[in-house]
Amino acid sequence: MKVAIPASFGGHCVAPLLLDWAEKYQNLNLDLRFSDTDHNFVAERYDLTIRRGSV
Repeated sequence: MKVAIPASFGGHCVAPLLLDWAEKYQNLNLDLRFSDTDHNFVAERYDLTIRRGSV
C-alpha cells in the first residue's frame, strides 16, 4: 500500500502508531511517504493520500 502524508501530520499523528500497526498487519507492505511536496498521486500510483489546506 503506497501512502502519502504531510510531514508534520505524519510525524505527530501517524509515526507514533506505526510500530503497533505494523506488528498487527505484518503481511501488509506499506510504502509510507512523509512529504509536503505536491505529487501527481494518480500517475505515481498512490493508494491513499492525505492532504490538508484550502481548496
